[in-house]
Amino acid sequence: HKPAASDVLEPVYVSAHYVNNVLRFNAFGPAAVPAAEAGNDPMSRSTMPHPLPAILNHACLPNVSSVFFGDFVTTRALHPLPKGTQIMHQYVQGELPYDARQAQLSKHGFICTCRLCALDVADGVEQRKRREEVFARDWPPLLERSRALFKGRADSEAHKDMAEALLAAASTLESTYAPTRGALRPDMVDVWYRVAMHVRQYDVPQAVRLARQSLEATGAVIEPFQPGKRHVSHLPDLHFDGAIRSMLMLFDTHWQRHEADEALAWIDAALQTHMCMIGGGRALFVQRWAHGDYPLMHGLLHVKRAELHPQGAQATSTAVGDAAIHPTEGGPVALSASLAPDVDPAWYRWHPDPAPRAAFVPSEVRSHSVHGPGASR
Repeated sequence: HKPAASDVLEPVYVSAHYVNNVLRFNAFGPAAVPAAEAGNDPMSRSTMPHPLPAILNHACLPNVSSVFFGDFVTTRALHPLPKGTQIMHQYVQGELPYDARQAQLSKHGFICTCRLCALDVADGVEQRKRREEVFARDWPPLLERSRALFKGRADSEAHKDMAEALLAAASTLESTYAPTRGALRPDMVDVWYRVAMHVRQYDVPQAVRLARQSLEATGAVIEPFQPGKRHVSHLPDLHFDGAIRSMLMLFDTHWQRHEADEALAWIDAALQTHMCMIGGGRALFVQRWAHGDYPLMHGLLHVKRAELHPQGAQATSTAVGDAAIHPTEGGPVALSASLAPDVDPAWYRWHPDPAPRAAFVPSEVRSHSVHGPGASR
């Protein structure tokens, strides 16, 4: 049987230059899976075109968080997005210095003028250059000294001397920002946190102030503590993991001071931030953070079998390891569990889960935030 002429496919010639440019401007990755067990799994890094997210424009200060999970990507709203809001994600990391961001964006043929870039421009060329010089020249040896102290058994005086040196550098860096800039200062997130780590060894109230300052530098807005109310009214704009790290320090510090309600408000804020940034519920939150610097977080891994008993109407149910989680509409919840002997039972009294994503993302926007293969980045 000889095929008819109409059945024969004509060869299609595609320019290699065209394909290269499509991939250059629209492919995503490489990016790591946000999980401790990713290891060397080849699916933990990806470079591929995603047609839907490729239509999103850039802002160094985005209103969504895009995260790789193997070969698909999720995009979640960081803040309430009214109808008609343009969804903006990052082509380059907003945590980078201004000039480095603009250099990386040059291949796209535009100069970013987002709010973060406008703030950096207002600081002035000379001040930005001075800031980068401090980070290149002064910060690395300070960081090395700081790490060495924590590896040994330094006394409070050694921590005080280290904190004073770090504060001197922080003061120099702060002077490079325009007075009208406000709290959003991504470069200072790690600086204030590092200072807080040392100050915490001899002056806990000041360490709390420094940890809050580190958190505010991410763009987060902190509200006065009220039982049952969110401690953070505006989630971080940048440095998501840095923000969670500061929240966990605040949790641990308040817990050590026997201020359980405020401590739990901070762990709730950390979980909410993680849910909006990545999702995955408490299970992924624990997987990523229960091996950190704060021993109380380790207690989550000791839950053998547990149930949350809501003090109110029961909503949905999810799983955290072997634990059954039953978030409620409001108010605290109590957890009865088989605990490891060294875990304080009061630790397991958690506030409810953050509100479902529908409460954060209006339907007009949610229709563009597809979860699944080729979803977003």
